[in-house]
Amino acid sequence: MGYQAAVAAAAAATRAQTATAGASLLELISGRALTYGTWAVRGAPVAGLLVGMMPGRLNDGEQDFIDRMRLAQMREAPSRVRYTWENDSRGNPVPHGWHTPPGRDSVRVRKMEYDSRAQAYTFTTEEEPRITIVWTPDRTDEKKPWNTGNQARPVLPNPVVVDPLPHDTGITATTSPAPEEKSFADYILILPFPDLPPIYIYLSKPPVEFLEVELYSDFKRRSRQGMYEADHMPSAAAVKAYLRREYPNLKETEIQEFSSQVAAIVVPKDVHQKISETYGGRNTPAQIDLDSQSLRAAVNRNLDAIKPALKKHGATESQIEAARVKIHELNRSVGLYE
Repeated sequence: MGYQAAVAAAAAATRAQTATAGASLLELISGRALTYGTWAVRGAPVAGLLVGMMPGRLNDGEQDFIDRMRLAQMREAPSRVRYTWENDSRGNPVPHGWHTPPGRDSVRVRKMEYDSRAQAYTFTTEEEPRITIVWTPDRTDEKKPWNTGNQARPVLPNPVVVDPLPHDTGITATTSPAPEEKSFADYILILPFPDLPPIYIYLSKPPVEFLEVELYSDFKRRSRQGMYEADHMPSAAAVKAYLRREYPNLKETEIQEFSSQVAAIVVPKDVHQKISETYGGRNTPAQIDLDSQSLRAAVNRNLDAIKPALKKHGATESQIEAARVKIHELNRSVGLYE
């Protein structure tokens, strides 16, 4: 390499390192790179983030191709197939494609904008927690290991399984969202370079953590790492019974939706399945009726029932009580009780 070329390469590497400072570099896991340059992500929390990428042409057949110029003018583009990260039987993230019906087939189209401070092109996602995708045409040439905190390596089947998006609304689930609740975190990103194709990305959320408390709906699409489950506090069945009694004019679809807007706590699978008062057959009609009479009291009973087991898994008294406080705060915030 000549002197000028070496200087240019060093300058490019410096620019790339500046652009990705404080970010986690994205690793090519298999296949060939879709673009030149360096991709990275930054944000809090970044741990557990997975980004799948493929060219912007999502469907087979020339008639499905949306040319770059027209795509750049759109805010949404139709696609017969969209992708999510799902967990296999071992808790490893696996890309999964879904044939999407009309009404669920629109992918957001966004342009990556130049950030003069970072000297790179960036895009910040619109869902929480927000993360920023960074791209620079330069290479960092760094040899350091790549890591975003995700301990589970993705499994990339070939080909990726593509299933119809289920329409069955009669399915209920206690530990995972029903199929009709499937949500997508995907975008088509446009870079202002004519030789770069639009890039389709699909994101994962960070994995859940022991004793984490959020609304149950916020745990959708988050890896349980093969170890945990989200336990409703109070049970979804108790919330439904309460809503049917107190608000008889509510539609069943509204009751189903509201019952996912209830606090949940992340606990080990064995604690949920073997000890929780409201898991499976233990959640009898009598238990449901009792809990529905006072949802606040139900939370306290349900949490007290698993408290000794949580301590055996390493939880402290203060951690459990802090979780109790947040559970009540969340349930008050959505109007379940005062």
